[in-house]
Amino acid sequence: MYQKLEKELTLEQVSTNPIKVTCLYFTATWCGPCKMIKPKVKQLGETHKDDVLFVEIDVDTYDDLSEEAGVSAMPTFVFYKEGAEVDRLTGADEKALEMKLSLLLV
Repeated sequence: MYQKLEKELTLEQVSTNPIKVTCLYFTATWCGPCKMIKPKVKQLGETHKDDVLFVEIDVDTYDDLSEEAGVSAMPTFVFYKEGAEVDRLTGADEKALEMKLSLLLV
């Protein structure tokens, strides 16, 4: 599943859900690599809709949340299971993103 964050939430609120894995996708409208990988993120969200929730977070709109998550470069993917951070990836590396997801869904 893929959704765009539309209101201010805390890191705890956005990272905790009943789906197996939550991936916070920190991005920016001006970020070229973010634009490049976005179709892949949406595709993965559809492919794994029962197991993964991708939440797109604009770092300029939700700067407090980005700071709380320790994001300093985009795109950054922060993975959570049961509300706890379990992994992260910085950069628009499709293969690395797929690999991290496959390891988390075991």
